[in-house]
Amino acid sequence: MEQKSISANGFIGSSILKTNRSTAWIFGIFFGGVGLLCGVSALSAAGTGTNTESVAAPAESQPTEYLLRYRFEPGETIRYDVSDVWSREITKGGVTHRDEASSYSEKVWKVTSVAENGEGTFENSLAWVDMRRKTNDEPEVRYDSRKDEKMPQEFKVTPDTESVVGKVFAEITIDPRGEVVRRVQRESSAQATSALLPPLPEAPVKIGEPWFLSCDTEVPIPDSGLVRKIKARQRYILEKVEGDIATIRMTTQVFTPITDPQVAAQTLQLEKKITMRFDLKRGKLLTIEQTANRHLVGFSGAASVLRYKLTHVEKLL
Repeated sequence: MEQKSISANGFIGSSILKTNRSTAWIFGIFFGGVGLLCGVSALSAAGTGTNTESVAAPAESQPTEYLLRYRFEPGETIRYDVSDVWSREITKGGVTHRDEASSYSEKVWKVTSVAENGEGTFENSLAWVDMRRKTNDEPEVRYDSRKDEKMPQEFKVTPDTESVVGKVFAEITIDPRGEVVRRVQRESSAQATSALLPPLPEAPVKIGEPWFLSCDTEVPIPDSGLVRKIKARQRYILEKVEGDIATIRMTTQVFTPITDPQVAAQTLQLEKKITMRFDLKRGKLLTIEQTANRHLVGFSGAASVLRYKLTHVEKLL
């Protein structure tokens, strides 16, 4: 099986210990692929039948293979309800520091044209956003674009971040497998670095058949000025098909042994589990649910503990 690899620096970010997490999710990940993916341009070929897992067989009337493709219609508006809840707790020297962040939003894709080969061009925007953040016992900081005039400084990526809501972030063209073939950025506050849709395999796949996406990335080695290359891949599998609805699961596999606890702390976000429901007939992603619950002991001394939790859900409206 052929498998290409790509760089995925935007997938992990420079450090799990960064604090402006909520803003990054809204203005970086929602418009750059929810941080779920490494990018689609280097998607590997689908797995072969010899690698098919033992799962429930399709009914007699169902096909044995399924061609997974996104479909776009000229003039349609695709809306997703998005929720993201994140927490990070650091215990060091007997002192615990806790950050919590949540965000709720509605992202909008307005399809402007569809080519004969199925490539869809759409304008990417955010209808509204509700962001919240709390640190330790301090009062919660909150911003709701539907009723608040000014955005707190804690949520700003750039001075003009709050003016981005309701405007077109970018004009993007995506092919039927989810690969971004063209992107024209409109708003500098929302630079996108990742894929927008989960990658679909090139060939039809059977239930239980996997496909892969390489996710090599680099993380800095503390106090050295050097970086460590981490080899990883995302493993997708068609788990089941009920009627026109396919369930796809993704797990991340990390291949590089990591012995430095401080490097390991920066890769906690890499290992995620994602479940997707895909409408085969409409060519639409119905839901995507991502969870992560990790902890690391000894990342900065024997008594240090880092805990990280994430729940991210998108639902087609």
